[in-house]
Amino acid sequence: MTEVEAVNAIKQLFLSKGADQTDFVVCRAGPVSYADIIGHPTQRRLQAGDLVVVDAGTQVDGYFCDFNRNFAVGPPAKEVNDTYAKLDSAIDAALQIIKPGTKFQDIYRAMAETMEVSPSGGVGRMGHSCGLQLTEWPSIHPD
Repeated sequence: MTEVEAVNAIKQLFLSKGADQTDFVVCRAGPVSYADIIGHPTQRRLQAGDLVVVDAGTQVDGYFCDFNRNFAVGPPAKEVNDTYAKLDSAIDAALQIIKPGTKFQDIYRAMAETMEVSPSGGVGRMGHSCGLQLTEWPSIHPD
């Protein structure tokens, strides 16, 4: 299966499950990682050892859903497992401090510290809202 074929299969699945439209689906893959998550899918065939990212936005009843998922083709490399352990810890750190009144900057800082990246913006945003638009304010960002 190629990246393009994966995107087409995902779009068909969304539509068969009731999505009104599914304009944004990206799939990129590469050994242990991928070049980017914004680029268009290519005719590259998925191979054992690849890490595949699917970034998708779809709409149901006028509301958007936006998500990103990663998959390993075959057993993931150790560095992939290590990275996911850091991400899981960062999500746990965020969940521990979230309550009414928590600032998004504080959520970002807790996640960044857990992942050992710059709390002043080392990875851009760590999430965003969605609803009537695919990407809405506010974002989990250091500013």
